[in-house]
Parts: sequence; C-alpha cells; structure tokens
Amino acid sequence: MKVVLIFLSLLLTFTPKVAVASNPLKLLFCYEDKALPPYFLGAGSVVPNEKPGASIEIIRHIDSSINAVKINYIRKPWKRCLDDLASNKVDAIIGSYSEERALFAKYPMINNKIDQSKAMSNHATCFIKHKVSNFSWDGTYIKSTEKPVIAVPAGYSIINTINKLPVIIHEALSAEQAIYLLEKKRVDAAVSLCRLDNRKQINLATLNLELEIMFPPINVKRGYLIFSINYYQQNTSLVEKIWQFLTTFDSDKIYQEYVES
Repeated sequence: MKVVLIFLSLLLTFTPKVAVASNPLKLLFCYEDKALPPYFLGAGSVVPNEKPGASIEIIRHIDSSINAVKINYIRKPWKRCLDDLASNKVDAIIGSYSEERALFAKYPMINNKIDQSKAMSNHATCFIKHKVSNFSWDGTYIKSTEKPVIAVPAGYSIINTINKLPVIIHEALSAEQAIYLLEKKRVDAAVSLCRLDNRKQINLATLNLELEIMFPPINVKRGYLIFSINYYQQNTSLVEKIWQFLTTFDSDKIYQEYVES
C-alpha cells in the first residue's frame, strides 16, 4: 500500500509538468493587410485559406512540421507590424535586414553577420514610371527635369536607400496605393518588387499598360523571418530550430508556382 501511495504521489507530481511541456508554444505572426504578390495575397484582416501567398504557405509548413510551435496570424498595416514587433506585441514578421531594425528584432546571425542561408526569399525592388515620363534611372543616378516625387510604402527599408537620392519621398499606405498614385500622375515614380531570386521576374501582367518597370533594380535584398527580442530570449531553441528548418525547406517551388500563376 505504501508503494502504491508513493507511486501515485510521484505521478501527481510529474504529470502536470509533462502536460505543460507537450503543449506547443504560441507564436503570433504579423503581416501586411494589403496584397503584396507573390508573398501575401488578399486584403484586410482575413487570412485566406487558399492561395494566401507564398510566404504564408511557407509559414504554414513551419507550423505543420515543428510540433513545438503553434502559429497564429494577424494582419495589420506594415508599419504597425514593425511597431508591434518592437514593443513585443507580436512575435515575428518577415522583413529584410537593416541596422535600424536589428535594434529591436532578432535576425539569424553567424559570426556576427546576417546568416543568408536562413533567408526566406531573395527579391529585387525597382522604380516604376509612366512610359512617356522623362524620369530615368541607370542604377546609380536619377535624371529628371525636376526633383521627382517617389511613392514608397511606409515602413519599407528601401526608404533609407532612396533617401540618399535627389528625390522627394511620398510615403504611401501600401505598395498598391503607391502604384495607384503613379497611375493618377500624383507622383513621378513608385517602387515595387520586380524580381524574385534574381532570375524570376514577378508577374506584373496586371500593371497599367502606360507604366513600365525600370531596370536595373534599386537594390536586391533577402527577406528573413525575424523575431521580437522577448520571444527570442524566452524561446531561443525554438527560434533556432525554425531558422534551421528554413535552410532545408525548398521554398523555390512555392514561389515559382505563385510567380507563374
């Protein structure tokens, strides 16, 4: 009888800990509430069940492949996602590397440098203009009769690059609005994603026929799954496991399907 009581006591002592350990850790992932093909599709707060965008499909593969995590999604304006990551209100976003963001976010690093092997995407950003415009770009210099106004989505890190050029930046609410402002000739040019992985041109068939994409790109950057400092500090092993998963997962096929659709 004494042995049985001891066994029951041990069972009651350790069972709750096992149950807690078996519960997956929650991760709140924030992404833009505007469409940004091929990465995000749909608009508003709803996360589409089908064809949510290539980046969201990759996040879903992480969720289904790593039992230790349960990912929840929330859509907000991009600048809000950045601010909420900085204040630890959300746990993760996808974004390119910048020294400014590295002050409040955790990137995959190796030898004190960004670990490019853990990138989710490799994309280029280009200027878009009206075909009849005298605005020109050779990859280094801008030529225009007057100081051009460029529409750039608020919060995009490329603003830091364009700020070094002789232009006036108009911060748009989204990439979609930046193109709209250009179509209505309220700005001289806009910026948009134009290439994926340096070899796959993003399908811009829906672009207004009066507009054209300007090559070479303004810059080429990689997109990373980045975490709030609090979430990384509390769940370091899980975050490292997620980043390691991305080094072995073949995301090219998913991106290509969206690019060609």
